[in-house]
Amino acid sequence: FFLGLDNSFTDLKAEFSTKRVEKKAEELITDKPTEMIFINDPKRRQNMAIFATTLTKGTRKVDDVMDAVRNLRAEELNESMLISMQEFSPNSDETAEIQEYEESNGDISLLGPAELYIHHLVQVPRYKQRVNALLFQMRFGDQTAEIKKMNDILLETSYSIHNSKN
Repeated sequence: FFLGLDNSFTDLKAEFSTKRVEKKAEELITDKPTEMIFINDPKRRQNMAIFATTLTKGTRKVDDVMDAVRNLRAEELNESMLISMQEFSPNSDETAEIQEYEESNGDISLLGPAELYIHHLVQVPRYKQRVNALLFQMRFGDQTAEIKKMNDILLETSYSIHNSKN
């Protein structure tokens, strides 16, 4: 009886044990080129890459977003997106490095997601000023409504004070 169990356990052990897979030498060599990295801060690079991928959720493309910024079409963007675009604006060193890479006929397909995002931003003239203008345009209506409300309260209060003295 125990001999039959012993054979069953060896069969189970052979069936479910981890098997080592030997990789061929050709499989160890990858043809994938390494991506070009121009952002030195890894945390910033990762956050910028995440934002760049969220920017293109759905059917929207980075080119479409940059075209909306270039042509100041606020209706195609939302406020949180513009705030993030402000936050993840490249600094002058990052911009210069990407432009230098492009001018030296560097392969754009080798750029990582964050660097590719910067590549698209570089194509928009006065990018930061345009994003700021779009944010101002989006917030203008709400800010003027808030100021009008506060002004109405101030006027009502001053009328009340003026009339209470008489």
